[in-house]
Amino acid sequence: MADFSPAKLQLVKAIPVGRGWFYEPKLDGYRGLLARLSSGYVRLTSRNGKDLTRWFPEMVRVAESLPLGTVIDGEVVKPIENGVNFSELQSRLTVSLRDRARVAAASPVALVAFDVLVDRGEDATRLTLT
Repeated sequence: MADFSPAKLQLVKAIPVGRGWFYEPKLDGYRGLLARLSSGYVRLTSRNGKDLTRWFPEMVRVAESLPLGTVIDGEVVKPIENGVNFSELQSRLTVSLRDRARVAAASPVALVAFDVLVDRGEDATRLTLT
């Protein structure tokens, strides 16, 4: 499977307008890729390529439900009643290996998917965004 990286934010003085522009919100989460490789192996990686899979075991279950050979670009967030909570999400990186499954079950994170980069092993990045 080809290497991909999540879309990077770009700081601009004014938001571009006109035909063909689409926007994705910044949600105070971890931007990354959720993949289920053709081998069945699942992985969640940060925008910098750091493996986050072990800290978010509930994302493994999500990835296992995807077709083989799928890569999704999205943002892992910790939903709360009025939005998302970055500090609670960040605290997951300090949870011991022994406690990760318990914490994930008690306070799960979610993935906000922005793009499908690979669909069943086929590069989807050249498809029209609709």
